[in-house]
Amino acid sequence: LDCIEYANGPVSTRWGAERAKNGHPAPFNLAYLQIGNENGGPRYEERYELMAKAVHAKYPDIKIIFDGPWSGRKDKDTWDVNAPKNFRDDHFYRSPDWFFYNDMIYANAKERRLGKRDFGVFVGEYAVTSVGRQHPFGTLRAAIGEACFMTGMENCADVVKLAAYAPLFAHVKHLRWKPDLIYVASGSSFVNPSYDVQKLFSENRGRDVLTPVVEAEPLKVQENCTFGVGTWSGAAAFKDFKVTDATGRVLYANSFADADALKGWKAQGAGQWSVKDGTLVQSVVTDKQGAMTLTLDRVWPDEATCSFKAKRLDGPEGFLALYASTGTGVAGNWVNFGGWKNKEHGIEGRSAGRHTPGSIERDRWYDVTVTRKGGQVSATIDGVKLPEGGVSNANKSALLASAVTSPDGKEIIVKVVNFAERPLVADVVVANAKLANTAKLTTYTGPHANASNSLENPNALKPV
Repeated sequence: LDCIEYANGPVSTRWGAERAKNGHPAPFNLAYLQIGNENGGPRYEERYELMAKAVHAKYPDIKIIFDGPWSGRKDKDTWDVNAPKNFRDDHFYRSPDWFFYNDMIYANAKERRLGKRDFGVFVGEYAVTSVGRQHPFGTLRAAIGEACFMTGMENCADVVKLAAYAPLFAHVKHLRWKPDLIYVASGSSFVNPSYDVQKLFSENRGRDVLTPVVEAEPLKVQENCTFGVGTWSGAAAFKDFKVTDATGRVLYANSFADADALKGWKAQGAGQWSVKDGTLVQSVVTDKQGAMTLTLDRVWPDEATCSFKAKRLDGPEGFLALYASTGTGVAGNWVNFGGWKNKEHGIEGRSAGRHTPGSIERDRWYDVTVTRKGGQVSATIDGVKLPEGGVSNANKSALLASAVTSPDGKEIIVKVVNFAERPLVADVVVANAKLANTAKLTTYTGPHANASNSLENPNALKPV
């Protein structure tokens, strides 16, 4: 309450006077306040209720935000805390594919009901982070994936009221998070391609949402069913690796008897892999965020199951089980056991599913299975099934679009995103629209999917 008074109170109040003393007599006009960040559970809900009621009683005009299903956690559509709540804060750090396939995540019936309740959605953090290790300054592909998601948020503006990319700034010599939106150095700066996408959407907001219909060929994704193991910043051991088909027939088995057992496997990341006494070990523990994976370089049938035993040795989290490759790296296509500070299990990547609470003990063997059937992925740990993941719209159009009227209502602004890596011919139909014979076209593209800007070439990519 004192902080709000410092931000908004008149100079006649104790904290308003302090603000004026510090050189800012005018109020900051704080309008939104979030209680917590990526919190949840009974203790959070108890404290939220106390704080929200106190804030609302003294400052009824302040919009209050509560924590939502960050990183895929359980939806809080049924969140029934008896306290003021104006917005739910959702966080998404995923791959370009995930943002493309989940562009209309807020269009489902549950979210539509949510939008008609007493609170809306604030997508308070979102970004493609799967490219960060190989491309710390972002990529065109990542920005296009985010643009796909942004068309969905605009189409679902009755649910999504606010949105913000995260994070914003970083020094090129101190990258604690990858990527960021803006990069600075001594006397110079440049932007991630995502910055230009954010700017284009921001400068082309509208008054009324229209619903365009896109007629274009479906996206054709070359995604193979491959299996592998890995860790996130920690060390783990694996044994009894096996792949079976839908009938249970063994297609591959590896007891890791000697060093030759790693022939045909591909490593990514900074891991150190070795074989000893029938066990495969990844021994590197690092404070740098990132996956260290080992993938079996084979393609399996459309329906196959991988099973193995895994043990957490050291580090902050558990282990990974890979289920797919797109030909450009694993891109987060894995099942994460004991992830998110060893608090949750969940299927990540293109076939991402809802997370579930779970942790991995050290020096204990766990039985793991991962089954891939087309676009669907399921997994178990010690016989307990995780929430399934999958893509139900695998044949969706490669072109996504949103449309709005201009603020004065005299123009129509159409945003079209091409997720395919080649030109497409398409029809974008806006019903009941009266169009003139002229239009202004702004295009944002680049020479290849991993193109970006840099200190040496800050304008390599720019809208034209």
